[in-house]
Formats: sequence, structure tokens, C-alpha cells
Amino acid sequence: MRSIVAVLICLFTLPLAFADTASRPEKIGALARLEPHNGIYTLAGPPSFISVRISEMPLKEGQRVRKGDVIAIFDMANVRRLEVGIARTEVERAKVDALEKKREFDRRQILFRDKSISQESFYDQRDASERAHIALEKARLNLKRAEALLNKMIIRSPVDGMVLGIYARDGEAVSETTGIAEIGDVDHMEAVAEVYETDIKYVKKGQSAIFRSPALNMPLTGTVTRIAPSLTRVAIYSLNPVPNSESRIVKVYITLQDSVRAARFINLQGTARIDTLHTEN
Repeated sequence: MRSIVAVLICLFTLPLAFADTASRPEKIGALARLEPHNGIYTLAGPPSFISVRISEMPLKEGQRVRKGDVIAIFDMANVRRLEVGIARTEVERAKVDALEKKREFDRRQILFRDKSISQESFYDQRDASERAHIALEKARLNLKRAEALLNKMIIRSPVDGMVLGIYARDGEAVSETTGIAEIGDVDHMEAVAEVYETDIKYVKKGQSAIFRSPALNMPLTGTVTRIAPSLTRVAIYSLNPVPNSESRIVKVYITLQDSVRAARFINLQGTARIDTLHTEN
């Protein structure tokens, strides 16, 4: 009886499986563009109410950088460095004072136990030691604030990558719209495909994909590694004179095998074709 039930289940489910495979397209096409992993970082200056100019811009476009490398230094940095120096001096002075007050308190504590000094003398020194400790903590807090203000005057690279663009030079004021520079992780390039919401159900992680553009002699191959969790509006437009700007899409990130070649064409627009029937291990 069980074998008969199993056969019947197979007979009913096999047509459904074949129907699903038959209805699923082998390829999904989408407009796409090339960009570094996690996109392009646009480095901005301090808040707009702080007027600053570039004092030093030691890098050039196309130069490699490591995370933490200095990208730009603002003219207020020298003032902030002076404030940090003063704050550090105050901390050292407060340390010495707190240590001296603590030693004297320890000495009087012993004398007080031996009843060699008055209670008033003992408590006076205890209060003096506590005030010195509070002064030391305030000095340390002032130093942290001064260092934080100095750090705002020095822009550093957030990632290992390449300087893709520089929009301010030595002596120039920082623009609120363009920022200072752009940096990207060009060692890990991606093709970002905009897949229509009606097709996204066929796209899975691990599927192979190809990016093509007239600017490339050969297509770039890659693998789907990320699928955005939400829908958004179309951001890449084709040459269609009536683009469907109201369509909703899901961004699909394709990690490319040849990042060196792709890095030469950042923001290049083209088409991506995702193979829905083959998944790479």
C-alpha cells in the first residue's frame, strides 16, 4: 500500500517540477554598472558651519591607500595640535599633583592611626587628594576632546583601496556638494545589476553571470554573491527613449573574477546576464 502511495505522489509532483523548470527562464537580463565592493566612499569635510580650507593633500588620483592613511589635512589642524599639546601638559601636571597629594594622604593616614595628627589635618588632606584626582580626570577628558577636534581636521581613508577622484586642492575651501575625494576598494570589483521585481524570484546566490559593454573587448564573468533585501527605483537607464523610471528593481551584486580589468572602468554601464540554471559551488 505504501509503495502505491509513493508512486502516486511521484506521478503528481513530477509534472509540477517539470512545469516549474519549463516556466523558469534560463537567463535573466538586467542593466548593470561596475563599481568597487561596498560602493564608492565620498570623503567629506567638517560640518558646514565650520569654515576650513585644505592645508595638505598628499595624495593623487589613482594612488593606492591603506585604511587609516591621511587623505587631507585642514588649515585648522595646527591650532588643534597646539590645543592637544596644552591639554597633554595639563594632564601631566595633574598626574604629578594627584600623586603628591595621594602620597601625603597616605602619610597622614598612618600618623592619624598613631594619633600623631589631628582629625582635621587628616580630613583636610583626604579632601585635597580627592580634589586632585577629580582635576586629573577633568584634564584627561579635556585631552580626549582636544584629540577628537584634531581628528576632525585630518581625513583618513576608511578602507584599503584607490583614490578615484580628488575635488579639493591645497588652499581651497571644502565644497559641501562634491566633498574632498572618492575612494573605492578596487581589488574587489562588482557588477551591480538592477533586476526587475518580476524576475528576482529566479535569481539566487551562487549563480554565474556575465557583464557586457561595448567598451569591453571581452565580457566580465562573475558570481551572484549578494541580493539586496528591498526594492528600489531604477537608477540605470538604457538608450530607450521612453525609459520605465517607475519600475521597481532589486539590486543584485555580482562579484567579478577579473577585478584588475574591471577597475579600469568604474561606473561603466552595461548589461548583466544571470544564468538561473547553473549555480557555482
